[in-house]
Amino acid sequence: MMRETLVVICFFVIVLLAAQEHGVQIEAYCEKQSHFFPGDKCNDLNVDELCSIICVTKENSVSGSCKSLRCICATAC
Repeated sequence: MMRETLVVICFFVIVLLAAQEHGVQIEAYCEKQSHFFPGDKCNDLNVDELCSIICVTKENSVSGSCKSLRCICATAC
């Protein structure tokens, strides 16, 4: 009985260690100005959504938003 308990505990320790090896990975994002955004002024709330759509669909970026009056796309580095 004691040996079976020890085997079960060892099994769970091995599984726990293996699971920790595949921990959370933080992906870095690089920002660049959109090449496809019409104009260089992002001064309207509706334009921010358009910037995001253009970045995702045409620039193959993860996201996009207006920063400093320009459309900035975020891509994985």
